[in-house]
This record gives sequence, structure tokens and C-alpha cells, in this order.
Amino acid sequence: MSNSKIFDEILDQLKVIVGPKNYIDDALKMDAYLSDWRNQFHGASPLILKPLNNQMVSEILALCNENHIRVVPQGGNTGLVGGGVPDDSGLEVVVCLEKMNKILDIDPVNHTMTVEAGCILSEVQDAAHKAKRIFPLSLAAEGSCQIGGNLSTNAGGTSVLHYGNAKELVLGLEAVLADGSIMNSLRRLRKDNTGYDLKQLFLGSEGTLGIITKAVIKLFPIPTNKVTSIVAITNFESTIELLVKLRERSGDSINAFEYMDRACIDVLIDQMDIKDIFDQKYEHYALVEFSSSRHNDNLQLLLEDSIAAEVLNKNVDDAIVASNETQVSHFWNLRETLPGVLKNIGEYVTFDISVPISLLPELIINAKKVCNRIC
Repeated sequence: MSNSKIFDEILDQLKVIVGPKNYIDDALKMDAYLSDWRNQFHGASPLILKPLNNQMVSEILALCNENHIRVVPQGGNTGLVGGGVPDDSGLEVVVCLEKMNKILDIDPVNHTMTVEAGCILSEVQDAAHKAKRIFPLSLAAEGSCQIGGNLSTNAGGTSVLHYGNAKELVLGLEAVLADGSIMNSLRRLRKDNTGYDLKQLFLGSEGTLGIITKAVIKLFPIPTNKVTSIVAITNFESTIELLVKLRERSGDSINAFEYMDRACIDVLIDQMDIKDIFDQKYEHYALVEFSSSRHNDNLQLLLEDSIAAEVLNKNVDDAIVASNETQVSHFWNLRETLPGVLKNIGEYVTFDISVPISLLPELIINAKKVCNRIC
């Protein structure tokens, strides 16, 4: 029997595992699963599988492992670097978790939620709010990205300063290994001193160790007090000084600090047909947010006083503190729309890189020098 015939027979077995309504083998219907969000990476696959539960995932991986067929796990496919896209060989099977989208349990007392990996992030956030809690992971793609993808990439999001990366928001995990075995570590304990913390191996592993199928995530009290501002910064070195000073003055209240340079603002103005933020153009900006669940915290005054102090320290040139929810939404829309508008202006390089905060000026200044030299 030829290799191609054997391959086709294995594909048929995979179809039987998930059932007739849970796979795609029509080339015309596969497109959305074979390219990335920016349409920069394109692949090929003979089969898109959409399992309904962990047992199906287990059987899929066991069969593929036994027959040396490569598998590409895929969540919402909102990544910007092609990690969820198969290669162009046409030999990789895509396992899409979008149908494993149940919220299994919400426990407001213990501040936990148990979810399947295919749950859309915004739906998890909404469910938490209905229970008078929040799940603080927040991304521009939260309306379509999935929890499994967020955890497998250890997403940071806009509230990482206050709540940490995704791996700091997980208490328990279920994952299916390459041989089909199921690792169940769906613990809900916040204090757990027992042995190795195996779940941490999977958080940030991008599907290389197995496919995340369920997670127990942490919930937090809803912030009752929030204030947002856009700040024009004197120079890039002042950006770090501003962040340090805001953290010192606010304690644990600083929730977000998002840097944008003039080039970003120019693109937003051009693509969104909006007015400039300030009457004068500046080279450096930061979107700053303080939040607290304590009712008696006067964050408005705290942020205004902090900014005023940094004006005197010559770290800040100008600032606007949002006076209503419409203005807050506008400020955040600028930041969250940026990846989408960049896609409209042609090819660009995107990456997710972490360096110590103190080295950010050196990184960005030197990166711009390299870009200017090449371009």
C-alpha cells in the first residue's frame, strides 16, 4: 500500500473520531484556518479537526503520534507571528479547539472559574462580571482569542503590571500529551505546596508539550475605582522614570502603562480619521490607568498629583485625564486598534520580546537606528 493511501486512511480514521460535523476537508472552507490574522503566513493542511471534548483530543493525538503525523493546535488564530498556522507541506493536521467552549464552573467564594480551552476571552470576562468578579487578562483580540491560546502563549495583556502574565492567573490545568494521555491537574487551591507544579510547563509552551483542554483560572474583585490618562512624555528616557515614579506613588494601583511613539499616533490619525490627541505634536506617549477595588481611594487626585509632579520633574510635557467613560473608551480604542490599522499600511515586522524595564530605552533607540539604516 502506498504511503499516500495509508495517509488518507489515517485521515479517515481521524474523521471518525470527531464525527461528520466536526471536521473540514474542503479546501475552500479551510482558508480561515490556514493563514494568520495579518495574512502574512500561509500554510496547507489536509484536515481541520474540531474535537468536542478531551477524549476526542486524546484519540486524535494518540493516532497521529502512532503514525508520525504532525499536529498544529489552534485557538482563535489571532496570533501575529504564525504560530497557529501549519507549514506548506500539506501534511500537518490542524486541531482547532473552538468547539470546546464551555464555562464549567464559577466559584465567587474561592474566586475561581473552570473553563474549556476554546472559550473566547471576552466571554470569560463577561461571565466573571456576572458573578461580580473579573478575569483581568485583557487583549486587543479578546473578542476572538481563546483561553487555550492565551495560556499556551503566556499572554501578558494590558493589565500585566498589576495582575501579571497568564501563567500567574492559573491555578489548575488539564492537557493532553502527544501520546494521547491526559494530564489532569485541575486544582483550585491558591496555597499548594505539593510537589512539582507541572502546569507551569505547559503555560507558554505554545503547544509543544501537549494541548491544553481545560483550566482553572483566578478571579478578582471588580475594581470600583478607575482613572485613565494619556500622557505626553518629554523623551524616551523619561518614560521609564515616569513609570517608576507612578509605581512608587500609586502602590499597587497602577493597572496599565502602554507606550506609543509619534509614528503610532500618526498612523492612527491617518487610518482612523481622528484628531490629534493634543494641540501640539509630541514624540512619546503613554496610556496610564490606575484602578482599585477600595471605595475610599481617590485615584483621580492621586494620578493628577503624580502627573503634576512629573511635569515639574520635566518628565511630562502634557496630559489629559479622562473625565468620562466615553473618553476612557476612546483612549483605549487608540491602543487596541493599533495592530489592526498597522495591517492596513503594508508589511511590518512584529515580535514579542521581553527585556528588563531599565533596558527598554536602549532597545528601542538602537532598534530604530537599525530600521533607519536598513530602510
